[in-house]
Amino acid sequence: LPTIRLLLDGGAAVIVCSHLGRPGGTRDAALSLAPVAARLGELLGRPVAFADDCVGPAAEAVTRALAPGEAALLENLRFHPGEEANDAAFARALAAHADAFVNDAFGAAHRAHASTAGVAALLPAVAGLLLERETRYLGALVANPPRPFAAVVGGAKVSSKIAAIDHLLPKLDRLLLGGGMANTFLKARGARVGASLVEDGLLDDARAILDRADELGVAVHRPGHAGRLRARPRGRRRGRLERPPRRVRAGAVRGRIARPRARHRGPRRHDRRGRRRDGGGGGARGAGRALHARLHGRRRLAGDAGGEGAARRRRPRRRLTV
Repeated sequence: LPTIRLLLDGGAAVIVCSHLGRPGGTRDAALSLAPVAARLGELLGRPVAFADDCVGPAAEAVTRALAPGEAALLENLRFHPGEEANDAAFARALAAHADAFVNDAFGAAHRAHASTAGVAALLPAVAGLLLERETRYLGALVANPPRPFAAVVGGAKVSSKIAAIDHLLPKLDRLLLGGGMANTFLKARGARVGASLVEDGLLDDARAILDRADELGVAVHRPGHAGRLRARPRGRRRGRLERPPRRVRAGAVRGRIARPRARHRGPRRHDRRGRRRDGGGGGARGAGRALHARLHGRRRLAGDAGGEGAARRRRPRRRLTV
């Protein structure tokens, strides 16, 4: 957005081109950029015209009608097979829309596609603000890296990252591989990857990178290094925080967990000290009072024949958990 705003404020007519998903060179309504054009207009605060195609008469009619300070978005570039194939004719058709080319797609700048490499060879090409910033940061980082210096590389395919890994390898201390591309490195070392995505044609290149990393002393971490996670380290006793949670009573608040109250199974004939609850002559009345007190969180100890011994209140025991 900063690059587009800068161009519009400077009086340029801006033609935005991009891709979405992997339609495989065919039109797919679910991957159309029409909703993107509407959202882009909201972000810019001005209408953004949308071309139903990226080349051909329909696209040319939209781009030629633009006035200075207006913007248009072309349809998904990957609806045409010539985009990913870097077809020269397709690149010329894209270049015919504009007088200059601004590349601000840092995530796609490494691909040799028609909208990146092809058009850049036909028009005066410059980097956008985002691409310039990322290049400046990465350049300084690679030129004088801090130690230890590690690179995390992922994605679906190895083919688009072989050159970058090979260039960075002498400067690294650690290389962490992830995503679908890690399967190629795993298989290169003899691991079974089943039906996972693997570029079999690049197994030799993956072996060469791993062998070179060993020679340079670069530690390469692959998903297979994770192993099986243990619940807790060996030799460590289970601490208070690892105990299974107790059943929470409905009235427990502020994280307190009460000890579950024993289910009533009828009148108990002896108290906790082993003495008869009737006190030796209290009868059913004394036992009933003791039962009533126990159910209300009190403990009644019979001290005389009438069953009217001293009563003492006691709060239910509670255990704090963190």
